Amino acid sequence: MPDSIITYYFNDLITNSESDSLKQWRTTYQIENLNNSTFLDKWDSDANEWVRNTREDQRYNSDGHLVLHGTYLWNPTINDWEYENEREYTFDEQGNLTLQTVTEAWVDYRCCQPHRKEYIYDENGTNVLALRSDWDSSTNDWIAYWKKEAIFNENVLTDTYYNWDAFIQDWVIEFRDSTTYDENDNRVSLLRYLWSQGEWIPALLRNWDNNENGDVVQDISSYWNEESEEWELNYKEDFNYNEVGQIKSRYNLWWNNLLNEWVFSYRILYQYDSDGNETRNIFYTWNTETNRWVKRTRFENEYDLFGNHIYWGRYEWNTNVWVGRWKWEKTFHTNIYLLQNQPVFGESFSWDRELAGWELNTKTYYYYYSFDGILSIEDNNPIVDDKNQLRVYPNPAQGFVHIEWEHFNSAIVSDLAGRRYFESNSETLDLRQLNAGVYIVTLVGKNSERVTLRIKKISD
Repeated sequence: MPDSIITYYFNDLITNSESDSLKQWRTTYQIENLNNSTFLDKWDSDANEWVRNTREDQRYNSDGHLVLHGTYLWNPTINDWEYENEREYTFDEQGNLTLQTVTEAWVDYRCCQPHRKEYIYDENGTNVLALRSDWDSSTNDWIAYWKKEAIFNENVLTDTYYNWDAFIQDWVIEFRDSTTYDENDNRVSLLRYLWSQGEWIPALLRNWDNNENGDVVQDISSYWNEESEEWELNYKEDFNYNEVGQIKSRYNLWWNNLLNEWVFSYRILYQYDSDGNETRNIFYTWNTETNRWVKRTRFENEYDLFGNHIYWGRYEWNTNVWVGRWKWEKTFHTNIYLLQNQPVFGESFSWDRELAGWELNTKTYYYYYSFDGILSIEDNNPIVDDKNQLRVYPNPAQGFVHIEWEHFNSAIVSDLAGRRYFESNSETLDLRQLNAGVYIVTLVGKNSERVTLRIKKISD
């Protein structure tokens, strides 16, 4: 992960250099063991400096579960951060989510009121009750809003949904979903009933067909006709996959009652390279007058030899030619000897219809400053970190690197651009398959603490 990202915005008047006047946003990252923070700063051209704008925090427990996700706005008047949205998560000993609380949620922007969701599980770990409550500022208390009760009987899961009626001070049934699963836990049908005047009324029926890999090959939806008291077909989707399980095509059709047959609506066709990366998908709509597929949009993707996503673009079909809409190009380091402060570079473009060409919108640089603080290479000497009481040797290394750390759990080996090569649970790392160069080794402790260092691999 880069330590900072700086984006320059271009206009028709200035497009020849990345001057301070073109700076727009800077993103910086701060990672400390189980705590991650992302800062977004905005360039103040009058003061000629970066000013704080937003911050996003993520906190994890020792089991790797996200326990806090917060976004904050900088208030220059009080010179401090203010809540924008903060979510807290609580888990039981089995790792099941038991409580999610939104302590403050964009109230001034009318996004949503503070609320919480509670979850209860049976002895098998199945969620049998979900309860949402909203915060009532007038009573300073949580008020019930809705709940879902779940019953799993053999291969059928029945979810019943209720809303809280404040007037009668009781739960009111809304609807019920019964989902059937096959022996491989694949969904095969869903039947929805609405509660009306003391009885269940059919509303929706969905049926899924799955292949031997569990992939959905057909999804058919029907609705209940109250007059005829029969199920009527509504729409269906057909899916095709390649030999490795990647989707090749998706067809959407709707049922025409007059013709009494399925009619095409749209389709999406996908292409992949030999490494399994999606390189193209094209969206078509069906022209009922000509009975032909009409091209609409196309997405293109390109990757380098290391699998890095270096290009993606969107195009629109205009009469008989594809016309660009937007694209993004990105350059990754391929020289593993590059030192710190060397950015990865990206550019975004939009299509200028008048000029019939690409117009530069932004330039983005990704900087890796934190290598200054990473335990450095000391030729012919081991890496010793007294603070974390660890020792890594030899450095440089020809083949194997040994780790001495009582908190050791695993190690991740990557290059300076962040490409991960392998992860190991062994305290002896085998670097023989790697080319000569400088590599980043991230040690992960038993409590998820992390120590990052640099290792130099030399030729045998």
